[in-house]
Amino acid sequence: ILDLEDQLDQSKKELERIQQALFNSQNQQRQQELQQQRQQQLDSQPRALFAPSIPDQDPESEERRQAVKGAMKFAWDMYEKYAWGKDELKPISKSGTTWFNLGVTIVDSIDTLFIMGLEDEYHKARDWI
Repeated sequence: ILDLEDQLDQSKKELERIQQALFNSQNQQRQQELQQQRQQQLDSQPRALFAPSIPDQDPESEERRQAVKGAMKFAWDMYEKYAWGKDELKPISKSGTTWFNLGVTIVDSIDTLFIMGLEDEYHKARDWI
């Protein structure tokens, strides 16, 4: 009888382990589905969110805006080329430094990329984060 009780206990434990593994698997699959849905929602957002049109008050203002955007694009391209994923670009040595290993420049710049309408750069930064 004791042997049968031990076998029953072992069977119950095995059943609980299998149920837990099944639950974890289903939960993980559901999390992946939710993540894919979120990504599809982000990807399907209208592109109109980027670079809202600003009425040109004068050509000089537009020229300044484009110069600032060009400077940001240049700085971002150099960061991407020489220090992608690092916290900071060291422009003279063309290398990256890591303080916290968090991609601080990416996190700090993502809103600027969005506001300036640099869509490809924004999406790459978003995907990295």
